[in-house]
Order: sequence, then structure tokens, then C-alpha cells
Amino acid sequence: MARPGARRCCLGWDFSTQQVKVVAVDAELTVFYEDSVHFDRDLPEFGTQGGIHVHKDGLTVTSPVLMWVQALDVLLEKMKASGFDFSQVVALSGAGQRFTGNQIAKIHQQNPEAYAQTERISLVSSFAASLFLGSYSPTDYSDGSGMNLLQIQEKVWSRACLDACAPHLEEKLGPPVPSCSVVGAVSSYYVQRYGFSPGCKVVAFTGDNPASLAGMKLEEGDIAVSLGTSDTLFLWLREPTPALEGHIFCNPVDPRHYMALLCFKNGSLMREKIRDESASCSWSEFSRALESTEMGNGGQLGFYFDVMEITPDVIGRYRFSADGREVSAFPGDVEIRALVEGQFMAKRIHAEGLGYRVMPKTKILATGGASHNRDLLQVLADVFGAPVYITDTANSACVGSAYRAFHGLAGGTDVAFEDVVKLAPSPRLAATPHPGASQKVLAVLARGAGCALPGTCVASAMQAEDTRLPGRTEPLLLVRQAASASPRATHSGARRFQVRRLCDSRGGPSSRNSQLHKGPAAAPRARPAPALSCAQFSAWEAAPVLRPYRRPGTGGLRQRPPRAGVPGRRGSQLLSEARAHACPVTASQPHDVTELLCVSLCVRGHSVQDQDGIEVKGAWRRVLTPALPHPVTFT
Repeated sequence: MARPGARRCCLGWDFSTQQVKVVAVDAELTVFYEDSVHFDRDLPEFGTQGGIHVHKDGLTVTSPVLMWVQALDVLLEKMKASGFDFSQVVALSGAGQRFTGNQIAKIHQQNPEAYAQTERISLVSSFAASLFLGSYSPTDYSDGSGMNLLQIQEKVWSRACLDACAPHLEEKLGPPVPSCSVVGAVSSYYVQRYGFSPGCKVVAFTGDNPASLAGMKLEEGDIAVSLGTSDTLFLWLREPTPALEGHIFCNPVDPRHYMALLCFKNGSLMREKIRDESASCSWSEFSRALESTEMGNGGQLGFYFDVMEITPDVIGRYRFSADGREVSAFPGDVEIRALVEGQFMAKRIHAEGLGYRVMPKTKILATGGASHNRDLLQVLADVFGAPVYITDTANSACVGSAYRAFHGLAGGTDVAFEDVVKLAPSPRLAATPHPGASQKVLAVLARGAGCALPGTCVASAMQAEDTRLPGRTEPLLLVRQAASASPRATHSGARRFQVRRLCDSRGGPSSRNSQLHKGPAAAPRARPAPALSCAQFSAWEAAPVLRPYRRPGTGGLRQRPPRAGVPGRRGSQLLSEARAHACPVTASQPHDVTELLCVSLCVRGHSVQDQDGIEVKGAWRRVLTPALPHPVTFT
């Protein structure tokens, strides 16, 4: 590498699983130096594979901390040998992989003596910052929110979560700080050994994903889509609705806002399988199929999960014709478009479930190997109704850390991040949505709502009889009390209730007789249960909300006129438990099922109130989105 000239700059560091990497970015936001130390290759004495040690139990994975320290020393020596002028570094920041409160709890439970003797608990990010400071660095809001211990609205540690993990945890963690905070100047060690300026500032290190958001220069309303082996979404959120799916963090460049992360396991490998099956192993044929089929695929919809998906928890291939019937196969061209549209529709649905909304100024930044396929990006633009740009993000965490260093140096929370990085390279426009594409997307979602799709709740109303919502033909979600002379119960005197999706063993709509089946509740199927969510509610926002209630003196459920529902808190809790455990849960009160359905009918964005007269917002509307096992039994 050519000897870099002397120019004022910021350093961005990335302490990842397999290596430590650094970039130098000058005042014009140009990357002019980069280097790395690969753990397995450059530090073989630590005996890692992929940067980690897998323990004998095959489950425990650790990384030797001294390896990170030595990697930093080696990398700094390489920079020094190349002639890098450290005196021109005005600030530095970095990123590291985060860990959760669960691991702290594990250490406390399995090795309480080690925990008691621990003075400070750091994330990889704050530990790396501490190396430069020569003293403990605080945890930043963004990486700290990935620990499941931080109240993301108040930006303080949650007392309840801390107490659930381990005693005296708050004093071991120290107070968190804004991600753009200057936490101090570099230690005199670096001044004397490498020639750093004594005034070089250290800006709080953060997580690798938040740093990547900064590196891609996301703004409010933007979304980044990484199309790789697994597909990943980064979202900029103003008002998040946290749920059990996905991850929500404090925004690393704007403490007033948030960011979300969604991972989809069936990404490029699934696209490659369908390419091999339907396009003769040719990406050119794959692209031709996308060009030759219309947006919306004539109402034909497909969802493909050859491996157990993360979002949602489901496996299998599901295809539906335009009239909602499940079919076993599509023609090759239709199959390819069904795959791509289904993948991107799922991403939009789950993103909106976390509070994301497409805005007029929304940009989609596409990265990863599949971002080179312009026909695939055209489908992405059409599904989201926003232009798609491509950008080089090979070192996004490093570059984002350097950008954040400039931001912290400029004043942090008092200066807009976009003003600091306005000179950075701009992404290139790759695709714009076709006119009317969004309307076609909503039409496809509405047609798909009539199918018993995995990850899709087809419930639009609940009634005691087999009736339909006026003007619609979607199957309904029913609640039935199992008729039995001696009710099976795990608690004496408890009654058994059942929530079923109206579908047969293949996932298609079932007959009226099976819908109205009376008798003991059937045992759950042994095969993996498809997930249920409120994915299609966005297409039904104009539909009235029907409030079910229990008529005094009867065990039956009846329907009140269309009006705002009144969900109870217990129903919300039951739904959360059902998804969390993916198994039958216990309802201790007979009216729990009624409350459960009140919640399920009030998640379409309507203004409703809970039983205490408090308006239902945000997380309440997400209650049904997490997966429900099917059938679900309340005992």
C-alpha cells in the first residue's frame, strides 16, 4: 500500500468475530488507508477457528480477550511501519459485536464467585474503547440497547431486567451515554508509543450493526437491505413498536430516534435453489423470468422456507393461486416471481410491524451479492414503492465508526449527523418503482389474505357461528369451548378453550363441518406448526372492528355492532406467552379467551381503549403479530 500522506483524519475500528480492521477517513470523508489483522491467519497461537473457541459441549462459544488486545497492537505496529502519521488523527471510534443480559445471568448462576469478583462488565465495543482510553469506557445507548437490559425510551438501565440477571449489576455496568459522546482523550501510552496527538478524542464505540447504519448514511424513513446468504434489514424508526420478532436499538446517530434489525434466513440460498429448479441454473434466465411476468404475478403468491425461518418461525413451501387455493407447483416463470415478491413482501410486512412506514423521501439501500441483479432490485422497488440505490458497504462498520468520530468531534447531539457526512460518497440509483406498483402490492396482499398462509393471520372477525365479515369471504378465526362431560384440565375446575385457524392439515380452508366441530379438543399436530401473524391487516384497515363479548348467563360468544374493541391486558399476556413458548398455555380465568380475541380484533390501527380507558397504541397493535402455534389450547 502506498505511503499515506499527512492529512487530518479520523480512525474507524471494527472488532469483529474474525478480525480487527481499521480505516482512516480524511476531512473530505475519503477513505485513504485501511488494514486488518485476521485472527486465525495472523495470530495462530490463539488456536481459533473463525475467531472463536468452541467448547467440548458443542454449545459454548468464546473468544480469547487477549487476542483482541494483541491484534490491536499488531495492527498499530503495521500502521506505524507503513509511515502512517498518527499525529494527524483528531478522533477515533469503533464497533464491536454485542452480547445480551442472558450471558451475564449465566455467569452469575454458573460461576457466582467470578461474578462477585468482577469490578466492571463491558461489551466488546466499550472494552475496545477502554483500550484507547486507558480507563473504563461507558457503554453507549445503541449497543447497550442490544443487551435487553436498557429502557430504550428513557435511555437508562431497567431495574427489573438488571435484578432478573444478577445482583449489583448496575454498578458493574456503569451509566450508559449517548452514542456520539466524546468519552475522553487517548491514553498517554498511544501518544508516547505511536505519536498520537494528546488532544485526539475517543468517541463512544458502538455495535457493529449501529455502526453500519452510520456507514450507509441512513436517514429517517430509509431502509437498508442486505441480500446475502441471509437477508438483513436495517430500519430507521421514529416511533418503534417493539415485538418478539426483530431487534430495536437506540439510533446511533440521533438519540431521539431508533433503528431496527430484521434477519431472514432463507435469502440467497433459497433464490439459488429456485434458480436451479426453474431457470436452468442461470441467473440470466432468472432475470428474464422477472422481466416477462407482471408485477403482482396475477395474484399468485408463494412463500419459500427450505430451512427453518427466523422471521417468522416457519418451514416449508407454500403456493397459492389467485383465488386463494393452495397449489403444489407454479410454472417456472411464475415460481421465480412468486419467490422474489414473496420475500420482499414479507420484509415490508415485518418492517411495518416494527413501526416502519414508507415516506415520500424514503430511499432503499441495497447491498450484498444479489444487489447486482437489477431485475431483482426492480421488484424490491415496486414492493416498497421507493427508489433503490446501491452502495459499497464492504467496510460499513469501520467507515461508519469514522463518520461517528467526526460527528462526536463536531458536537454530537447538537449537530445533525447528515450535515457532518454530506461530503461522503452518495449511493447510485439502481431502480425506481413502476407507476401503480404499490396498489398492485396491496391488491396481492388482500388476495393472499384469503389463504391460510404461514406467518399470516387470516382472522378478520370472530363470531360464535360460521358467518363472514360483510363483503368479504376470508375464513374466520373461531373460539370454541370444547364440549366434554369431564373437561380435561391441568387445574381443578378450569375449562378448556381452543383457538383454531380455519385450515385443514395442508393449510387450506377447511369445511364448514370441521369449522363447527364440537367435542374434545384435538391434540396438537406433531409436525412443525405454521406461524400466525397479522401480516395482512395493513390491507384491511378499512374493515370494521367487531367486539366479541360473553353474554351473561351463557358460555357462548356473540358479536356486538362494529365499534372500537376493548382488549384486556390479560389477553395481551396470553398471546405473548403463546408465541414465546410455542406450546399450550394456561388461562386462569374464563374471560381470558374473550380478552384474547378482543386484542386480535383491535390491531388494525384503529383508535381503541383498554379496560382502564387508556388509548391502545404501538405495542398493543403488535400483539397478534408474533407467531401463534396452531392450534393453541388455553386450559
